Amino acid sequence: MSLPNLEGQLPIVKQSSLGYEGKVVNVRVDLLELPGEAQEPVCTLREVAVHAPVVVILADLPDGTLALVRQYRHPVGREILEFPAGKIDEDESPIEAARRELQEEVGLIPAILVESLVLESSPGWAQERVHFFQATGCVQAMFLPADDSEQITVEYYTAQQVFKLIKEGVMISMKDIALFTWIYLDGDAR
Repeated sequence: MSLPNLEGQLPIVKQSSLGYEGKVVNVRVDLLELPGEAQEPVCTLREVAVHAPVVVILADLPDGTLALVRQYRHPVGREILEFPAGKIDEDESPIEAARRELQEEVGLIPAILVESLVLESSPGWAQERVHFFQATGCVQAMFLPADDSEQITVEYYTAQQVFKLIKEGVMISMKDIALFTWIYLDGDAR
């Protein structure tokens, strides 16, 4: 299944500027000329939150549990449970970042690490690519030094418990729910 070809019907970026530069996210402001039949060009502004690409890892342990991290997330004003995740540094590939984040956040080294899916987090207003991984055959190792600003607690749950956490609104991050449902969705549906 493919989308229709929109060649020649896409907006033209007439101007682009940095509206805000932050530590984690930048905001780019683009002036777009919209396609159409109007005699005078129709222009509009679009603000785009620009974030580095990230990885999210569903780590299956030999005992049948999944590794999650509990941490405070300021935008929602509370602690939440998430799969290990983090940004891809400029000098790393997605798989290298996934290995690093897994060891930093939960002290695990996977025997097998497979990229399962790549999505855009919120293409209506953000530029952030998310690389989803499944790690299997994980063994406990030493934690790598993590970011000083992160206060993380590692917790372990079965897949059934994670499903319940999602249903009860304890796990609320769309990236985690997307990865979990992708991995645990009936294979015939894919």
